[in-house]
Amino acid sequence: MARSGTSLTGELINSSEDIVLFPEMSVHSTSSQIDLLKEVRATLKGQPWREFTPEEIEGRVVELLRRIWGSARDPELFDDEGQPRFGLKQPHAEEWSEQFVETLGAYRPQYVYTIRDPDGIYHSTLRMSAWGDFDPDEFTDRFLASIETADGLVAAGDMFVFDLARASEDPAYRKQKGNDLFEFLDLPMNDFTHQVLDRWPAMNRSGGENKGPIPDAEIQERLQAFQNGRKFQNLLAAAERLSKLEPASLG
Repeated sequence: MARSGTSLTGELINSSEDIVLFPEMSVHSTSSQIDLLKEVRATLKGQPWREFTPEEIEGRVVELLRRIWGSARDPELFDDEGQPRFGLKQPHAEEWSEQFVETLGAYRPQYVYTIRDPDGIYHSTLRMSAWGDFDPDEFTDRFLASIETADGLVAAGDMFVFDLARASEDPAYRKQKGNDLFEFLDLPMNDFTHQVLDRWPAMNRSGGENKGPIPDAEIQERLQAFQNGRKFQNLLAAAERLSKLEPASLG
């Protein structure tokens, strides 16, 4: 979810020299990205002089992505040998998980789901104009749907859940989950990675300037309605359950 600590987690993952994390894209562009992937696959499959297997098509799609995204690499740090790794900080990406399985097959993404107090996420969302104008019921339903999808991805071994609120408060948890995260992604940790974990800042609590069009007084009214909503306790319980799940690959 947006405003859940995606930037902090992105910085942590990007501390590894074995991955390139690309700038966040508009959530509205995901469908066009998937359409492009489908078009590339159809083009490869339709070449009469090439009898590509599905696996070969998937490999060539990933190679195309690597060449496009990898052009941003620093040549002093990266080369083209071995299996490339690249990532994208993209809130709500789990909503497209089925489509990515369809278009990338065995190369489907691994997801890192960040979670914190739901009312903190809602408050911060309303104060950031880029993420929409959600009424309390709409936001609750969206959050619950996101958690339901995340449950399935964790069970399939495709998602790691990182409780950012707890990470900010508990250094021991942060260190353990940081190590588990890099094990899940099969990435090496380095000195800088450990420094990022050691210097982890407190979670943003929606302080500072209100960057959205909704007045603070109205935001407080909506936040109160959100917390008093009949589904809010269900949301808290679902978020708590999700934060304790481990992906199948980690046991």
